[in-house]
Amino acid sequence: MSFAFFVMSYSLSSGQPEIDSNTAFGSDVRTGGTGRSAVLCKCLVAIDEGRFAEHRLHRAVIVGVVGLVLAAGTTILAMRGSPGAVDAAVFRWFNDPPGVVGFVLRCVNPLLRPAGLALIVVAALIVLAVLRPQGTGWLVLSATAAALLAYVVTHALKDVVDRGRPPAYLDDVLVHGYPVDPHGSGFPSSHTSVTVALIVGAWPWLTRPWRIVGVVTATAIGLNRMYVGAHFPLDVLGGIGVGMACGGTVLVVQCSLRQASGAGRD
Repeated sequence: MSFAFFVMSYSLSSGQPEIDSNTAFGSDVRTGGTGRSAVLCKCLVAIDEGRFAEHRLHRAVIVGVVGLVLAAGTTILAMRGSPGAVDAAVFRWFNDPPGVVGFVLRCVNPLLRPAGLALIVVAALIVLAVLRPQGTGWLVLSATAAALLAYVVTHALKDVVDRGRPPAYLDDVLVHGYPVDPHGSGFPSSHTSVTVALIVGAWPWLTRPWRIVGVVTATAIGLNRMYVGAHFPLDVLGGIGVGMACGGTVLVVQCSLRQASGAGRD
């Protein structure tokens, strides 16, 4: 699971930092300088922005393809129904973890329920809107579209695969306050897929600290789904794959539309 998040983070973060056409190349562009230098600066800004947009499109494609491969592979394994030995062993460990891991999961468990997650998302959007008002509209639109797409795809897969949750296969599963018989089938994890899609969809507009918060939150949610006995590790990996695929797809569409819009203006 950590490897999947590493691939997502590296693919989306690698390359040059995004160029702000309002501040790049100094005051000539900002102040409407005259002469050849102003024209040259504007041309360089346009060329660099075009290259970066193409680079970002390529990274979005990579994330989407990696997510699609992960989702397809885990779906094939999940079609077998009952969990394998490794799947069950990893689940057992995170369902009743020892030491520091158990303490951390107990502390964050109340925050990762639907009400707690909704409050965290709303609070994050408010803070982002205050600290960085420019681009918040695109962030919300892209993240929301990715999350909705992931929700639809996840529930379609649940109907197709129809894999039971851990209590259907294992005895003495601990639920830690979670419903003993939660609604719906186990594969893939909807909480995980929607969260990952949300983060991937918002990624281009997030600064490094916010990206770290997003990856930590998605990781915590994936581990929490095993802690409360709702999902096997394979379900969580499937959710990561679906989230990456859906988030990457939305970014590809968004990048393509913006490139087409820019070409149309030219």
